[in-house]
Amino acid sequence: MLLVGQFSRNPHVYCYADSFVNSFRRLGYVVEIFAYYPSFKTNILSRLYAFFWQLCINIQLLFVCFWQRPDILFVLKGEPLFAKTVAWLKRMYGVKIIWFYPDSPFIFWNGNSNSQMLKVLPSVDLYLCWSQRLVELLFHAGAPDVEYFPFGFDSDIFFKKASTNKLQLYKNDLLFVGTWSKEREHWLTLLVEKKPDISLVIFGTGWKERQHKEYRLTSYIHGDALPVAQMVDFFSASKIVLNFLRPQNFDSHNMRSIEVPATGNFLLAERSYEHAVTLFEENKEIVCFSTIGELIEKIEYYISHEEERLKIACNAHAKAQEYSLDLLLQQKFQKKELVNR
Repeated sequence: MLLVGQFSRNPHVYCYADSFVNSFRRLGYVVEIFAYYPSFKTNILSRLYAFFWQLCINIQLLFVCFWQRPDILFVLKGEPLFAKTVAWLKRMYGVKIIWFYPDSPFIFWNGNSNSQMLKVLPSVDLYLCWSQRLVELLFHAGAPDVEYFPFGFDSDIFFKKASTNKLQLYKNDLLFVGTWSKEREHWLTLLVEKKPDISLVIFGTGWKERQHKEYRLTSYIHGDALPVAQMVDFFSASKIVLNFLRPQNFDSHNMRSIEVPATGNFLLAERSYEHAVTLFEENKEIVCFSTIGELIEKIEYYISHEEERLKIACNAHAKAQEYSLDLLLQQKFQKKELVNR
């Protein structure tokens, strides 16, 4: 298998692609990596550079496939790839193309997808889709085979528990770990305006840049994106971990939806069909909210009702076992007769 994905140049910075590589190897596949490392933000000034960067990646991939002749080309995201490159590899080498795109390929405004992500669909043998509501759309857009594939967690990372001294060091009532967005800022600002004394800790990309004396969330922001091991420590030390969905995750879920229950911790998440019905059972394995009033009510209740909070966290931990990355990949590959021989 040749796995194509975006990796980090810093070995201490976790990328989801790392978990796929490790999972496939645990399942017995021989995995080679084709990594790309974007070092710029796409805008008008960098479009020409971006095109040549993409062109180089596609040429390199053609050469790598020529020498390695993989049986399976597993693409994780793959925004730099041209649809013609993928179609040519499939036609010339008969390679099976498996694609997992952890966003909506139909949404261009967030800077993730592009037209190539739609043009490539007819060449893909199996498209793994994180959102149930996108499955039919992808069929109609040309993908011959689409399977629902929720965000699986890496058992090597999210089964590790924090030590007692770390639990004391990071101890707090509420934790939010995630990239800044105006929607998340809106939720958290309303929360601290109504509950200014609440013990809230915020980590994530894009928050520190907004810190200033007049910014309502300044005193609650503790840093940028956490190293994954430290993030698990903070999960374990927090009574409640908050999860706000972004517009592109509407009615679905995100990576935190699975990671927090996998660590055995309590998740209070924005209500969606997948959160409350498909993946977990509401009020048994997950607790959800739809309004700021409901969010505050649930926070106050579960902070003061520890036994119920811990029971729900325990139930969620048991349910989360169904969503380990190893298990999800094994199930899909066996179903499609792509098992390692």
